[in-house]
Amino acid sequence: METDPKEVSSTDMFASVEYFVDLVRNGRCTVEELPETLLYITDNEYNEGKTPKEAVSFANSIGWKPKLIFWGVTTMSHSIKEDLKYTPNGLFIGGFNESCLSQILDGINKDSINPEDELWSIYNDIRYSIIN
Repeated sequence: METDPKEVSSTDMFASVEYFVDLVRNGRCTVEELPETLLYITDNEYNEGKTPKEAVSFANSIGWKPKLIFWGVTTMSHSIKEDLKYTPNGLFIGGFNESCLSQILDGINKDSINPEDELWSIYNDIRYSIIN
């Protein structure tokens, strides 16, 4: 029996957006109770279902404007960066190391994903010191 690899391995990444929108539409919570940021840890494989831009439009239909952050942990076989190019509140960060995760989590906490903030936090960390 032969199967389509997409049927077995593809993920509907934006089912989470649909779930949250349905919660609001069904009166189970308000837009203000929804998360401000969604972090997707991705293998960069092609996504089944909505594109990032369609997911944002769907979220916006109820007045929700979440940030979509994608941490790509493998070499890309599908360019998710291209999908995100015209997606409002979308950000792609690539690389498999703890500094990427630190930057993402620190940025979410400060409501800003900014590499400069991460560099300053490393510089100011007492675990590191300047060698004279």
